[in-house]
Parts: sequence; C-alpha cells; structure tokens
Amino acid sequence: MKKIALFLLSSLLMTQLAIAAPGAHGPNGEHLDSSGDGHEIADAAPRTETFTENFELVAKLYSTELSVLVDDYKTNAPVLNATLQLQVADLTSQAIFHEDAGDFAFDEAALLDLLQKPGKHELIFTVTTPTQSDQLRATLNSSGAVEEHVEHGHPHHDDHEHDGHGHIEELFHSPYAWLALALVLGVLVLVVQRIRGRASNAVSRKI
Repeated sequence: MKKIALFLLSSLLMTQLAIAAPGAHGPNGEHLDSSGDGHEIADAAPRTETFTENFELVAKLYSTELSVLVDDYKTNAPVLNATLQLQVADLTSQAIFHEDAGDFAFDEAALLDLLQKPGKHELIFTVTTPTQSDQLRATLNSSGAVEEHVEHGHPHHDDHEHDGHGHIEELFHSPYAWLALALVLGVLVLVVQRIRGRASNAVSRKI
C-alpha cells in the first residue's frame, strides 16, 4: 500500500508541474491567453495566432503573401465558405481563397511591403460566413526577413492538427487529462493488489 500511495503522490506532483508549465491550457482545452489579443509563435517566418469564441485564426507571412488559416473554434473544422478581410493601419484588403490548400491569402504589394517592415503590426481580421461574422485582432512581429512560399500543401495538416487544435495536442497538455490517467492507473494497481491478496489467501487456506 505504501508503494501505491507514493505512486499516487508522484502522479499528483507531476500534474501540478503540468499546470504550472508554460503553454498550459484551461480545463476545457482553451488557450490561457485572453481571446482577441493574439500571440506570436516562434517560427522561421513571422506568424501570429488569435481566436474568439467562434473562430481560431493563424496567419503566416511569406515574401509573396500573408497566408491565413481559419478554423471553427469549437469543432476545429476548417472554415472554407467565408469572406476574410484584413485591416492594417489605413490599408484594407480582401483575401483570396485557395481551394487546394484550404487557406486564405493576402497578396497585395502595398500590404506586404507594410507587413515586411521590421516591427509590430496590429492586424484586424473580419471573418464573415453565411451564418455569422466576427472580428479577430492579432499582432504580427516582423523581423524584415520572410520565407518564399514555394507551393501550397494543405496547411491545416501542418499547423492545426494539433493537436486532430489541434485538440489532440491540447489534450496531452491538459493537466486534467494527466490527473485522470494517474487516477485510472492507481485504481488498476489497487485492483491488481486485491486480486493478488485474494489469490494468496486462497492458497494459504488450501495449505
């Protein structure tokens, strides 16, 4: 029983460490960052992510375009039948949708020149679908160096299936998932110990 107690105690300690670790998620897998502000992601190309209760958006700046992925926040399903607009400073642009890649792209020269200047750029996205419309704000930190966007793959598989948001990775980062796993393992250990104890008592009685 002492071993079981130690095992459960260590599992709980690991759970506490997971809660305190950077990049942790809330009890429902939500981002702990406040919605609407967006946060930067370390990457070779300037990149930012933001979300509201309706949508999640990831934008990545290339030399020839700003590529944007939009997902339904609750289901993590890609949003394809939408209109996407972007406002940066006094510039407003409409995205082109790439059906083969499932992403939206802004390729206007004036917009790209502005975004590729070193510094932080405030982005205001407006997503409009047949059933709803929402505004998402994000900050893109540009260093002035961007990658070539050679071809469109299917970026939803590369960037989002976080986790299938995506949410599988969030599950692994959730402290509640690890706590549940620890409790299940603890129960299994108790069951095995009881079965062994009963088997041992049965053998002793026969002897």
